Amino acid sequence: MNQSMKPEALKAQLFDLIERLPTMMEFDKQIAKLTRQKFLALVKEGFTEAQAIELLRPRA
Repeated sequence: MNQSMKPEALKAQLFDLIERLPTMMEFDKQIAKLTRQKFLALVKEGFTEAQAIELLRPRA
């Protein structure tokens, strides 16, 4: 955390985060569903589960 931030600024950031949290949680839920569907589609197309997981792994 930035030690030079004023308490008012930190409080404002906290309230902003609290306001955005439900949207962020819904976004993560939808990404999880999409990832699961991609995994199932890869397995259905003949990839092993290990291969499907590797294909879904984030790239650096």
